[in-house]
Amino acid sequence: MRYLWLITCISIMYGAMGIELVDIGLEGTVLTAQELEQAKRGNTTIRRDVRDAVLWHQAIPTTGLLETTPYFPPHYPYLPHQFTLWELAPNKGRGVSIGIIDTAIGPNPDLMFAYQTINLVPKIEGSVTTAGEPKLSHGSHTMGIISGIDDGGENRSPSQDTGISGLAPNATITLLNAFENGKSSKNMLTRALEEAHRQNIDIVNMGLKIAESINLDDQSTKELERAIGHIPYTVTAAGNSGTSHLSYPAKFPCVTFDVGAFKYKDNAYPIFEVSQHEEGIGPLFVAPGYNILSSGYPDNDQATYVFMGGTSTAAPIMTGFVALMLGEFKDTFTKPQLLAVVYTSGFFMHDTQSWKSHSLLGTLDMRTALFVLHCLNYIRDHYPDVDFADKAQFETAVAILHDMLLQPIGGQAAKQNFAVFLNQNAHQSPHPTNLNLSQVVASVAHKAYQKLGGVKNQKNSTLFSHLPQYTQQRIEKKLKCSSES
Repeated sequence: MRYLWLITCISIMYGAMGIELVDIGLEGTVLTAQELEQAKRGNTTIRRDVRDAVLWHQAIPTTGLLETTPYFPPHYPYLPHQFTLWELAPNKGRGVSIGIIDTAIGPNPDLMFAYQTINLVPKIEGSVTTAGEPKLSHGSHTMGIISGIDDGGENRSPSQDTGISGLAPNATITLLNAFENGKSSKNMLTRALEEAHRQNIDIVNMGLKIAESINLDDQSTKELERAIGHIPYTVTAAGNSGTSHLSYPAKFPCVTFDVGAFKYKDNAYPIFEVSQHEEGIGPLFVAPGYNILSSGYPDNDQATYVFMGGTSTAAPIMTGFVALMLGEFKDTFTKPQLLAVVYTSGFFMHDTQSWKSHSLLGTLDMRTALFVLHCLNYIRDHYPDVDFADKAQFETAVAILHDMLLQPIGGQAAKQNFAVFLNQNAHQSPHPTNLNLSQVVASVAHKAYQKLGGVKNQKNSTLFSHLPQYTQQRIEKKLKCSSES
């Protein structure tokens, strides 16, 4: 039997993969609720490296959830970044269902919301992980990243939240417990996906791997791939062995988002060394996956928060975004249309070989994707001569909007080396953020409509033509799966 492993940096460091001398940062560091609040306030009794790492994945511009300096307000005229993530997705994932295939979770005040648990293993005895340490519950950590409770209230910033808040706190969660003692099987994963399909779940998050290679002709493999294809949106970790092979199930073409990991360290964003990749295959995106703080298992009945890392912490960040997007636009655009916008909203933090080899599209700029979708929605609703059922017309509008938004910051060059761009503009005066989203969207959409008028009858879209051929082919396979699902 081939086992599936939850992929955490701890499992790597202690022998599961045999990798040594990897910088795992604060991996396994536990904070009490009081220590977390002190760290968020910058209290110097908390170590500086801990203070700097707390919730960095929510603060950086490509996420844009927290209103914290030096990222907000922005020091550059890029319109999507004048608004916070939840201003662009005020439903916060409401109406969207997420399945998390993971371990059981433990009680935590940021997970005290109604969620469904489906146990798929014969015997469940509390929360178990690869590391054998209950405080580091993998399932709890994953759920906190996606949907930790927002107790800041509708009219307060998430920066004022107590504890942690997930990216999509209003989403409906189903925990599919398919692991016991940190491992499962390919057949168990298929069962979990089939159950998610029966439950009509929108998104399934899989922070796990089978192996770098599997027998694609094996009947159980075909059943697994078929089960993946039945889920509208799947998000899967790339794997943590640091090898030049993308792991399965991330390598399956019908996985919607295969996700690697990058770090934040010393004002730079290097790729995390453990993140698996394969030339011409993927992962499609990378996301923050180093020193990620989320909910832990209680210690002596006290809430704890723990730092973990790896591609299985990057995947739920992408899952949280997908829930936000569907919460706003699930019934407005088709899946291929939504993916066309997301697949063109990637930024490369550094113009380095490491970034280019470890991801096909960089890291998703969440606010860019959401802003573009708001503009497309406005065009669709206000200009009846536009027909977005015409694929070429829709993708041309997407390209026009991206070009318009990037022009004030220097065009494509800024998104190909975004960290350098941020540093170059760090000392500029902040741009105003008291803009009215509806008015800005209407203005940008109208200008895009005027540009679209001259080209909307063209027969072919060039949306992905600037990408390498292998990237285009990988995207085409995923879009084909999307059209068939």
